[in-house]
Amino acid sequence: MRTRTDMCLSLLGWQPMIAYIDQRKLLFLQNLCTMSHSLLSRKIFEYKLQLYFVRNHSGQSGFIPDINCVLRKYNLLEYINTYRDTCIMPPKSSWTKILNNTIVQY
Repeated sequence: MRTRTDMCLSLLGWQPMIAYIDQRKLLFLQNLCTMSHSLLSRKIFEYKLQLYFVRNHSGQSGFIPDINCVLRKYNLLEYINTYRDTCIMPPKSSWTKILNNTIVQY
């Protein structure tokens, strides 16, 4: 009764709802990064991503700034920087393992 909820949940192996939401956002990011180059969704995503970095993270709202905050929170910014420079993102199975390990450690 006097134990904090987050401590009890971690002992049970449960994640808070925000961790689940963050994981889904990051999985969606991986889907966007690995879809075909010819799709309009990917072109819009890449345009907004480049615009975000060109403007030095200011004046933009939506998915890109939100995902950048989530990546910063879990110390995963290296993956978006690698994607921005080389268009390389880990495959879904590797990305899922990375996310699970990182979120549990957080």
